[in-house]
Parts: sequence; C-alpha cells; structure tokens
Amino acid sequence: MHMPRYLAAFLKALLLLFFVAFLGKTAFFLYHRELFDRLSDSGALYALIWGYRFDLALAAALALVAFFGAYLLHRLLRLSFERTLGWLTFAACALVVVIHGADALYYPEAGRHLGYELKEWYNSRDALASTAFHSYLLPVSLYLLTLIPLFFICRRVFAWRPAGAGTHGIRRFAPELQLLTVVIFSVFAVRGGFQQVPLEPLHAQEIGGFYKATVALDGAYNALFSVMTPYSISPVLKKTPTAQQVALVKQMFQGYHAAPLTDPKTPPNVVVVLLESWSGAYMKPYGYPIETTPFFDQLRMKSLTTRGMFSGGHRTTEGLFATMCSGQNPLGETVAQNQLQDYHYDCLPQMMRKRGYYTAFFQGTKKNTSGTGAFAQMLGFTDSYGVSDWSHPRYPLNSWGLQDPDVYDMALAHIKKAKRPFFIGINSDSTHDLELPPSFPPLVTPGTQANDYVNVLHFADASLRQFVHELYSNPATANTLLVLVSDHAGPALDTPYSQYLIAFLTYYPGIKPAIVPEIAAQRDVGPTITHLLGIKTPPWFMGRAISASDPGSVHYADYYVEGDLGWAEGNRLVVQSITAHNPDRCYRFGDDLTHPTPATCDATDQGMAQRALAFTTVAQRELFTGHISDFPQFP
Repeated sequence: MHMPRYLAAFLKALLLLFFVAFLGKTAFFLYHRELFDRLSDSGALYALIWGYRFDLALAAALALVAFFGAYLLHRLLRLSFERTLGWLTFAACALVVVIHGADALYYPEAGRHLGYELKEWYNSRDALASTAFHSYLLPVSLYLLTLIPLFFICRRVFAWRPAGAGTHGIRRFAPELQLLTVVIFSVFAVRGGFQQVPLEPLHAQEIGGFYKATVALDGAYNALFSVMTPYSISPVLKKTPTAQQVALVKQMFQGYHAAPLTDPKTPPNVVVVLLESWSGAYMKPYGYPIETTPFFDQLRMKSLTTRGMFSGGHRTTEGLFATMCSGQNPLGETVAQNQLQDYHYDCLPQMMRKRGYYTAFFQGTKKNTSGTGAFAQMLGFTDSYGVSDWSHPRYPLNSWGLQDPDVYDMALAHIKKAKRPFFIGINSDSTHDLELPPSFPPLVTPGTQANDYVNVLHFADASLRQFVHELYSNPATANTLLVLVSDHAGPALDTPYSQYLIAFLTYYPGIKPAIVPEIAAQRDVGPTITHLLGIKTPPWFMGRAISASDPGSVHYADYYVEGDLGWAEGNRLVVQSITAHNPDRCYRFGDDLTHPTPATCDATDQGMAQRALAFTTVAQRELFTGHISDFPQFP
C-alpha cells in the first residue's frame, strides 16, 4: 500500500531538513572542537544526539512552511506539487546552511549561538558580508558549496513519485485530511513533545553543563526562534535621555573607581547564596520584632554589610541579573526569556571563569523553573544543577523541590570535588514555600501566612547555619568569601518598600566587620565582590562597592512597582510616579526600614528625584539597545 501522496512528500522534506540541520550542528561542533575540549568524544556525541529535538523542531517548522506553500500553489495555480515542494525545500535547506555558517563564524567572538543578532542583520548587512568574504573566505566558500549537492538532491528526491501514488492517495484520503495530519505532527515536533509552546532554546540547558548544552542546541533553531517568536518586552520609559540627564549620570559616576584591594597570594573561593525569598521585612536587623534568623543576625555582626538593601526585582532571574551583572533590570520585568537575554553581558560568573575559576550554579527547584538555571548558565556559570540531580534528600520535597539542607548538601558534595578556586552560586528553596518540615519545631504559632513564612524562614536560617559550619570547618574550603543576599523579598507587609527589602552580608575569615549606614542596591553586590577579591571593577557595573573607602561614594538604591520609582540615598527616600502625573512623596528612614516616616519634600529630595529619573532613563536605554557595556561612558 502506498503512503498518501501529500504525507509522503512532507516526510521527504522533513527528513531532508532534519538531515541538513543535524549535519550543520555537527559541522559547527567539529569546526570549533578546540573550544569544547572539556567534552570527550562520547560526551559530544551524546549531546549531538540528545539535541535531536531541536533539529526536528527546526525541520518540522520549515517543512510545514514549504508544504503549505507548495499546497497553495498547487491548488490555486495548478503547479506541480512535488516540484514546487522541492524548490521550497531547497530554499529552506539553504537558509539552514547559511544560518549555521553564520553561527559558526559568530560563536568564537560572542561565546553563544546566534540569537537576537539575526534581527539586526539588515542594518549591518554590508559590513557582515565584507567580513565574511574577506576574513572567512574558505569556510564561507565551503558552506556555500554544500548548496550544490543539496540542489541536486532536492531535484532528485522530489522528481520521483511512486506509481499511482497521487491517485490512490487522493482517492483514499482527502488532501485536507493529510494536511491536518501534517499540521498536528509539526505542532507536536515544534513543541518538543508535551512541553512549553514552542520548544525554547533554553531547554538545551536541561542536559546539564554549559558545553553540552551548546553542542546540543541547534544554532539555526536558536536564531530562528529568536526572530520568529514575539517574546519581546518594551521599556516602561520610552523617552530618549536628554543631554542634561546624560550629563547628570556621568557626574554621578565620575571619578568613582574603587581601587582593588591587594590581590591575595591564594585567590579565595567565592560562594554566593541567593537566599530564596528572604524578606528583610521579617528579620530583626531591619526592624521586625521577632528574631527569626538568629544565625544570620550573628554572622552579620562579623561581616561587611549595609544598613539595608533593595532588591532589583521580584523574580530569581532578576536577582541573578542585579547581583551577577550589577545592572538595573527592565522595570517590572526580567532580562531572561525575552529579547534582552540575547544581548552580551560580561557578568561575574563569566569574569571569574576567565580568571580560571570553576563555576557552577545550584538550585533546589528544577533547573529550568522560570528559566533560572538556564539563565545562570547564560551569565557564565559552566554547570547547573537542580532537584533531579540530587538523589539523597534528607527531607521530603516541598512543592517546589528540595528543602534547604538538601540544596546545601548537593552543593557541598560538588564543592568538595570541584577544582580550586571556585565561584559557586546557590539558590535556596525552603522559603519558596510555606511548608515546614514536620520534624522542625515552629518558632511561632502556625496557621497564618505571615506566621508560616516566619517558621520556614527560621528553618532556612538553621539550615544556613549548618552549611556555613561545614563550609568553614573543612580546611579545603575555609578560604572562601561568602556572600549571602536574598534573590528577592518574600511576603510583603503593608508598605511597598517591604516588597524590596532584602538580606545581605559578605563574610570572609579575618574581614573587618562594618555596617555601612546606607541603603544599598542589589547591583552593589557585584562591585563589592570584585573589590574584595582585588579585581578591577568593570566600569559598566551600575553599582558601587560597599567595601570602598572613597569618602565621596554614595550608594543609590532603587525599586520599581506599578509605575512608582523609589530612590534611596542615606536615610532619605523619594518616590515618584513615572507613568502618571502624581506628586512626589518623600520619607525618612528610622530603625524600622519597612515603615519610613513621611516627610515634606525639599530641595535635596528634588535632586534625588532628578538623579533617579536620569539614571533609570539612561540605564533602561542602554539595556534595551544592547549597549549596557557603554555605561557610563556613553556618548
């Protein structure tokens, strides 16, 4: 029995495109074999095969487009269906070859597959073509030469048809039924099975490991996904910064160069714990009446810290970006999982990796919950681990994943075997939920959301105590700089500021304890780490090191919520509406940072409001145009 005519033709197109996509991905790997020297041949082969679903998704999407085109031309203009599909399939194959070639040439400089850059090719087409043919003539020629055999293959494959296939197929199956079958299959393939629609390039990170994920992901699929999917966001502030605003921001950062501390003979390890949903509003150092986190509070008195800190957003990925990249997030949004993630960011993990540090990220949830693990790898963490990577939990899982003791156990197990020095990121998990392990006694009477959160926060603090003890009691890991910072705040109190007040400290054996009497921003964490390590802080970091002794250093802390931009300097806070014409509101901080006292706005507050709007307008412009590395040396 012959396969129905249209299904047979679609299958030919699908298999040919899949073959071209897989070969293109393989050619990319072989062309850059030296860049993936950490992968064994068997590991590379596994990654290539594991990523077949990206090749299949790419093939299915393009084959469906070619099929529809041929079908419509056949039905409307009576053109030969097979021959037309052959021409369209060849065009699709040529597109895949060209994108794979561009991806292979682009990767060494960018360190990532083509993505958003493909949208910009038209604006730079002349320069790109000139560079390709002058600097990469041989590889470009080889890629283009592959189009010749592809042409003859398409011509041969689609010129032949089983005898009687057309009549038999159309008589037994209506063309529209075959068309429906093609659509259903293609949608399923582009979904990557029963997954998110469509299959996201970030899912390549599920393989575990930066290098494997890069090999597994089809570069052409990554590029087309970026171009075709409307997963973009728009800036809240759409105005171009004025010359006065640009000058003001330059003035704010002019002359600020935190001189690196003396580079130690033995570079310390670094562990950054993103304390999941640790809200300063429920901690005694920031004004809460109950001692919910006694260990953190005690360690804080032995550490370098600030009076308070505002988070860079509401999500873990926003906390990651603010902490590791020292940048302002898109207002009310995250850089992850939209067009902004395809820009280049030179962040702490990548910087440390270049300095010979081993980098890895651990989280208690699934590796790709909200894209966190994948986003961490995009920022430079080589390896990413989640709940599925730990098979020895001491506690039952909560609704999100591992309880904190098991998150720390997983991290410690890898740390003990990790190359020195290491730069480790850990995202805890217990406070992601309100589920207290039954074996741990509650601190307050459970039953309300606030009390349940306090109990889980208390448990998380006890878990942190054990982790820190094990970290520093081991001589192999005692030389470690520990940074504890909330990824974002947890449950809010009755003020907007409580949604952004987070915990923060930096501890290192022998560090001089100090509490800087200012409200810092989460983006100050990155410059503080580089300063303590004796590394020159990148000029584009939008934060300031709290460890710097520059007497003129002023910390600017901000938050954004529902159109309101809050800006803190010293003990002052000014809140201005940037989406409506509402008057500014001014406050003064007391002992309880969650409830600042309303105050009459004066000239100092007006100056703060001007700096807040200028900084945010410029920072958002640089972020959305992909020029964040120009900050603050923009024209």
